[in-house]
Amino acid sequence: MFSSEHLVYNFALSSTIFGMIAVLRGTPYWPTVPDKGASAQVPRILDFVSTVFKYRYLERRANMATAPQITKKKKAVLDGVFKAELNNFLMKELAEDGYSGVEVRRTPARAEVIIMATRTQSVLGERGRRIKELTSVVQKRFGFEEGSVELYAEKVSNRGLCAVAQCESLRYKLVGGLAVRRACYGVLRFIMESQAQGCEVIVSGKLRGQRAKAMKFVDGLMIHSGHPVTEYIQQAVRHVQLRQGVIGIKVKIMLPHDPRGQMGPKNALPDHVQILEPVPEVNPTEPSSEHKVEKKDMIPIVPPPMQPVEAMAENGSSGNLLRFLTESEEEEEADTKEEEEDLYDLVVPFEDDTSNDEDWNLEGAGDEWCDDVVTRNRWPFDDRHGVHDGVAGNCKTPIDFFKLFLSEDVLELVVRETNRYGCAKNMDWVPTNKEEIGKLIALTLQMSIVRLPTLASYWSDDPVYGCHRIGPNAMPRYRFDELVTNLRLCDNSAADRTNRFYKISEFLHAFNKVCQEAFRPAQELCICGSRMPIRGGISSQSSHNKRHHDEIKLFTLCTKGGYTSKTIIYAGEQKEVSVRSIAEEVVMPLLDGLLDSGRVLFTNDYFTSIPLAEALVARKTNLIGTVRRSSEGLPPGIAGRNLGKGEHIAQQKQNGLTVLKWRGKKDVLMLSTMHDNSVNANGTPNLIDDYNKAKSFFDIQDQQASYTPYVRNTMKWYQRIFFHLITQTAVVNSWRLFCDVTGSKIGLLDYKISIIKSLLPLKRPPSPTLKHLLEQVEGPKRSTVRRCVGCYTKICTESGSNEARRRAKRVHTRCSKCKRHYCIECFQAIHTQC
Repeated sequence: MFSSEHLVYNFALSSTIFGMIAVLRGTPYWPTVPDKGASAQVPRILDFVSTVFKYRYLERRANMATAPQITKKKKAVLDGVFKAELNNFLMKELAEDGYSGVEVRRTPARAEVIIMATRTQSVLGERGRRIKELTSVVQKRFGFEEGSVELYAEKVSNRGLCAVAQCESLRYKLVGGLAVRRACYGVLRFIMESQAQGCEVIVSGKLRGQRAKAMKFVDGLMIHSGHPVTEYIQQAVRHVQLRQGVIGIKVKIMLPHDPRGQMGPKNALPDHVQILEPVPEVNPTEPSSEHKVEKKDMIPIVPPPMQPVEAMAENGSSGNLLRFLTESEEEEEADTKEEEEDLYDLVVPFEDDTSNDEDWNLEGAGDEWCDDVVTRNRWPFDDRHGVHDGVAGNCKTPIDFFKLFLSEDVLELVVRETNRYGCAKNMDWVPTNKEEIGKLIALTLQMSIVRLPTLASYWSDDPVYGCHRIGPNAMPRYRFDELVTNLRLCDNSAADRTNRFYKISEFLHAFNKVCQEAFRPAQELCICGSRMPIRGGISSQSSHNKRHHDEIKLFTLCTKGGYTSKTIIYAGEQKEVSVRSIAEEVVMPLLDGLLDSGRVLFTNDYFTSIPLAEALVARKTNLIGTVRRSSEGLPPGIAGRNLGKGEHIAQQKQNGLTVLKWRGKKDVLMLSTMHDNSVNANGTPNLIDDYNKAKSFFDIQDQQASYTPYVRNTMKWYQRIFFHLITQTAVVNSWRLFCDVTGSKIGLLDYKISIIKSLLPLKRPPSPTLKHLLEQVEGPKRSTVRRCVGCYTKICTESGSNEARRRAKRVHTRCSKCKRHYCIECFQAIHTQC
């Protein structure tokens, strides 16, 4: 229906047009007035024209009042939103068909949507059925009029060089459950095989653990700045929703240079330099010269042809030039002879006489080192050693000896600081006690013997794990997590923050005190270094050649049999500059209280040095160990000497320090303060023979502890050290004391099992039964309360899953065999035969 204004406007417009045509033809369209002629029709024409423009003006005002005002910015935003929503829709619909992007082209008549994909036949469908369905869906979803939108499918020319296609491919692989590394390397390899210059794939999010991280995979050349990035780099970003969270994917491809512009940009990189072949030079047959004319009216002056030197000599005017050239050649020859004489004077004849040791000694070195090597019988051992009196008098069982190191002071420290931290962080914290901490340590010992894949497996009675649940007999799972989370060894508010190891220093001091009070080392000692892998916020050493890159060094003082007397943590480089070396900073604190008694210390090449040996000799302590060739202060005649197999050479200082080099399968360099250069019947020096005999207990403590190590990932490094010392060092020390005092030959594994049985209330597992029992699940509601399976299934069948999630009962009772939560009514209805 049209309004009266539109009818008047249309009538006036048509009348005006036909009237003007009639006037132009000379036949008036409107009725004429007598005696006035055609000139009388002009006012009427003007009236009609004014009427037309009047109604046209009114119509435009009405349209402007009703139509929404939109600016170019808003239009651009709306177009971008439409494209983003359309891209998201097509991404879900065409993920399996190699969807690579969409392009929208708007025309006055309709909107054209071009879908780029690697498998266009799948996008089109059979007889174009799928593309028609997509067109209908897009038309209805985004409010297009009938026939105003058209969808096309365009095939990607090279999907290996399309970042969007590869990003979608990687996204689809991750959704399908493929491993991240395998999926990324597959995409990376396919891109590089498609003649790309470079590729970069970044995947970020919670990939494998609870912590988010990013993994980058790079191959080939990749530029990141400059104008060529806009032409050569294609990148795409996608997000994929996995079970552990949202994963971000970014794929960057550097296209190859293609002069045709099909596979890559036509323009070459700015740093691309084309090296031209040199033009062959033509030897001139006669002298010539080039002239440069600056002005057009200048006349070039051609020089006369050059004359030979002989001709110049004949002329008197060129005699000076000839004499100058001749004198210059003579002076140059004289200078060359002088330089050659100086060069020969710098060369000294060298005679290779390896039998003369004096050629290897520097000036002044003979005053300190000499070839006369004698045995030094220094100091007799005059200190008590062994188990302290009264310490192990009442100890009979393995648990009694273990409690010598897990003493009351240590347990009191752990209980006090754990309760302090737990009360400060959690208002519902239940205070712990010494018995519960003992159970916690026993569980960690059991976990070091029985290896299960997850921590929850120790509380499971699944037949795969043997149905022997030790964890529930000691404590609930949530309590174990609470104790491990809140385990602390110091008061953070009163600790000395200048010490980087303040979180463990008080416990370490108490533990070392217990070890020294229980046993005093004998004459022979050694220093062992163990590396403990960590993950946490502490300054650690990075060892890229080791299995664990981040680790802490623990230096221990050990005796024969593997007893650890003292342990210190190596803190790396100290802030305060010390005159002593790192070896002295470690060795002297470890030997505190054991010097000046004639003991012998065996070390490896990490600690052995001339300054350390001199410092120990001053404290009546001998040193025997391997030494590095690059160590300072060694006699040059020893370190740089080449020996044959079985040969040896030794030199000694006036203070008794002996350096010996022996060639077996390879060169061995030794330092001793009590040996000479004598050899045994096998041709091996006695120094090396004694070292090999004592080397058997060098790393025995680590070897014995590594049989059943406690390895649990934790970000709290001080907990890692605590469990290392309690579950490994303390167990080995108490085992050695138990064997020495009681004379028993029990193995370390059996000894550890005996400790676990004493600390945990172990029960025999119930005999397998077919009956189902309804049991109550203990613990916090968040982890124990679940929907009743029977109620949920019944309501879901009748009213759907949404109604079932809302109406199903939430209970904390479950079947003892099925491990499913049931209410009493559903349990009785389902398990009627039990």
